[in-house]
Amino acid sequence: MSNTLEQFRQAIEATGLQAPDVIYDDGAIHRFSTNGKPTQKNGWYFLHKDGTPWGQAGSWDVNSGDPICHWCAKIDSAMTDAERDAHRQRIAAMKALRETEVAEKHEAAALDAARRFKGATPCTRRLPDRQRCSRPWREGRV
Repeated sequence: MSNTLEQFRQAIEATGLQAPDVIYDDGAIHRFSTNGKPTQKNGWYFLHKDGTPWGQAGSWDVNSGDPICHWCAKIDSAMTDAERDAHRQRIAAMKALRETEVAEKHEAAALDAARRFKGATPCTRRLPDRQRCSRPWREGRV
């Protein structure tokens, strides 16, 4: 195992999370179990190896999914001004790319939901269990 991967693993474990068995440094978001139960993949991480290696990790159980582990192979004070600027530009570009990808996924999901709603059959009849209910009837689609 490379030194970078081991350092990132130690940084994750230092936050109190149980690090994944295998860590990939491909820059993609990976899910993993933080409590040892293989079916509960509530943890996430990503690790970039290009330039100065850096990554983040978090858990949906802790801090509502916000990152709790920020790791970089070099601290800011150990980087030259040029390295620091290049590193920050890479991070900004990756954030912009991620936001674009998320926006595209949301747009596709919204279009799919609208298509499904438009094709749904209107629900106009009252079901027997709704006749006993005290709440008012609202039109819907099924």
